[in-house]
Amino acid sequence: MNKKAIFRGYFQSLAIFLMGVGLLVLGTFFLSDQDVTELGPVISFFLWLSLFAGGFSAGINARRSGYLHGAYVGILWWFTGSLFFWLFLPGDTLSYGLVQRAVCDVLVGILGGLCGVNYLILKRQEGKDILFKMFKN
Repeated sequence: MNKKAIFRGYFQSLAIFLMGVGLLVLGTFFLSDQDVTELGPVISFFLWLSLFAGGFSAGINARRSGYLHGAYVGILWWFTGSLFFWLFLPGDTLSYGLVQRAVCDVLVGILGGLCGVNYLILKRQEGKDILFKMFKN
């Protein structure tokens, strides 16, 4: 197990999440009349997207066992989210659905890790960057 790949994927996903949500909140605050508290579904989308990207990054950096490294990124995300809710919303922690959130975080991390390792396999077989080749035409 490559701990460096796991933490790199986790911190990259955290950075993607914070930048995405920060830009969204700033854009909504300055450019729209919509209340920032109504952005729950979009923030959830950024959460899942960043978690997938973190698993993808962990899979690429580990170069093997992408599902395992992605699962650990998901577990770290679950722990971070649980700690956040425990610190800032102590009454709502049990009603939040910690088990459902854990399963979803781990599954999305696993999917990202599998895609990251498979991307490396495809890249190695083709000898070129697949994404560049797909978007070239």
